[in-house]
Amino acid sequence: MTNKVVVEKGYTIEVVSWENDGDNYRTKTMTVGNKDYALAVFDMCKVLFNDDYDIGIGNMVDGENDEASSKIIAYVSDKPIITKGAKTNTEKVDLVLDINCDLLGPSDFYISRVFESGSIVYSPKDVILEVII
Repeated sequence: MTNKVVVEKGYTIEVVSWENDGDNYRTKTMTVGNKDYALAVFDMCKVLFNDDYDIGIGNMVDGENDEASSKIIAYVSDKPIITKGAKTNTEKVDLVLDINCDLLGPSDFYISRVFESGSIVYSPKDVILEVII
């Protein structure tokens, strides 16, 4: 018999996102080992990956890359827990967009999908189930 990990040890961030006018809903998760990092990433999702055009990058189209990069740099400027030692602005933008893709998923037409809702749960150990069939 084989085993299957159904919940990983750590802090699991779950995000529900959409694109365009509320189309193509998707739920994704990412598990991290640090509570403060999980909270920082979740806050970034709420603030930066929303569709408030003044502060967010949600639903921005590919032609708006420079503006999206500027918003990302402004957001992470005082958040070293997110940038993890990235030195250049390009590295910081790439790191944030990697997190974005991991949690919200890729989009064919937009720089970022839009954060709808989410949660963080904690498991002190892996939850492993035995696969019967």
